Amino acid sequence: MGLAFFLIGTTKLTGAAHTVEYFAVIGWGQWGTIALTCSVGTAALLSLTALRGNPVWGGFAMVLEPIVLTSLTIALAWLTWPPRRV
Repeated sequence: MGLAFFLIGTTKLTGAAHTVEYFAVIGWGQWGTIALTCSVGTAALLSLTALRGNPVWGGFAMVLEPIVLTSLTIALAWLTWPPRRV
């Protein structure tokens, strides 16, 4: 499962998956990446606060994973955001 997410994420970050067009077709436009960032960012925030110190859910891997995913979704939003026209 982790490999699948890695491969899917790689295609999205490199532009091979046509992420911008995909979100446009489903009607989300660039807001899709912002929604993903907020969702995963909330998981990272919860891992760092409410779950910190929990022996099962507050371990290093459980905290690091949402932080990495948040960083990747922010990168996706930044890389696919349309340039401003002056």
